[in-house]
Amino acid sequence: MIRKYRYPGTRPFTENDRNLFFGRTNDIEKLSKYIHHENLIVLYGKSGLGKTSLLNAGVVPVLSEKENYSALNIRFGAYNADNELMPVDILRQKIASTTRFDNFISQKVLDLKFNDKGEIQYENVQSLQVSVLSNLWFYLKSYQLQQPESSAFLIVFDQFEELFTYPETAINEFKDELADLLNVRIPQNVRELIKEKMKENRDFLTREETKLLQAALNVKFVLSIRSDRLSLLDRLKDKLPDILQECYELQPLSLEQAKEAIVKPAALQEADFSAQVFEYESDALNKMLNYLSGRNTNKVEAFQLQILCEFAENLVLDKKLARISSHNLGNIEDIYKNYYDNFIAKLPEQERYKARIFIEEGLIFEQDQRRLSLYEGQILSSFKISKELLQMLVNTHLLRAEPHSSGGFMYELSHDTLVAPILEAKKVREKEEKQADELRKKEQELKLEREKTEKERLEREKER
Repeated sequence: MIRKYRYPGTRPFTENDRNLFFGRTNDIEKLSKYIHHENLIVLYGKSGLGKTSLLNAGVVPVLSEKENYSALNIRFGAYNADNELMPVDILRQKIASTTRFDNFISQKVLDLKFNDKGEIQYENVQSLQVSVLSNLWFYLKSYQLQQPESSAFLIVFDQFEELFTYPETAINEFKDELADLLNVRIPQNVRELIKEKMKENRDFLTREETKLLQAALNVKFVLSIRSDRLSLLDRLKDKLPDILQECYELQPLSLEQAKEAIVKPAALQEADFSAQVFEYESDALNKMLNYLSGRNTNKVEAFQLQILCEFAENLVLDKKLARISSHNLGNIEDIYKNYYDNFIAKLPEQERYKARIFIEEGLIFEQDQRRLSLYEGQILSSFKISKELLQMLVNTHLLRAEPHSSGGFMYELSHDTLVAPILEAKKVREKEEKQADELRKKEQELKLEREKTEKERLEREKER
């Protein structure tokens, strides 16, 4: 049976998890207000702090329900030479997947024909019509006409740093389109078509249609990006000079926020949770907060907190506990080690050793106890890791894939927290390998000794 958890572990929260998302009330309120008053916001913060979760389970639901926004979440992915889709194409397709285009702009301004499914028929479409159809304004305007009750359209670009792995021409095309959407009410090519139509019939559009056409696109853009990639946005400043004017930095959780994120999900009572409602005893809670904050010297990172809480919930399930004590938690360092060991154990048996060598030898510089990044090509050639296994490691959030400027991905451990337990697991593996080698040597020596003894015996018998 698939377990349903209160804590999602290392995966980001989704919009469906909004009732489980605690500790970020202040960030949700502040960022929502920023977005409500501005059209372009940059959300930045260290990797592992929960930017995606804040947007998915916090900001987007609040703006959708309280302000009647319609939201789209876009992720470009790293550039791949085999994929013909550029960022503008990806955004266009995302909007098109939720939109019908049989509106008065398509029918009266563009003279487009539609099939029975409401899809555009592109036969005999003229060049000026094509230029409008390739324009993001047409897609968003159609989206607006389809949802007149929406007060604004929110487009969230998650992991926006991926844009900069694409060719320069694709980056320029995207920033031109984004600048037009923020600054232009009706594109010039649409104006030209309307002008031609009005020569034949000044009243070809009704008063209501003219009003809808001229209504501004109230579209909001959120660019979510890692702090250490923030400088990449300078490449967009020529067309978007105010791109860094409205920024929101996501900080680690305070102790009070972390406490809320730990305690409140445990108290939720829903029929489909696998674990019963449970509590943390004060000694357990203090132990967790002390560890997560470095004994109150640092703030708390969401990634570490979620692994620890997922472990606690599994204890409740497996031991049928109603309360988690300090004793139940044991050595917290071991929890992170076990997280890694348990993950490896779930891999297909033939893949486990290769995965361990790759992770333990390739992704950590042991002398400094720090993470290393490896390019996809290096991994596939040096460690003989399949693309399927590599994707499995990313899907379970043990590894993080970062887009590379030349295309493809760089891979690294998803968090510094994992370095120490993985090195500990490496020591155990090396000890076991050494013991196995010594055993093989002894067995080989015994075999040789037996062969020598047998040979000597045969020679003696021969001499007789």
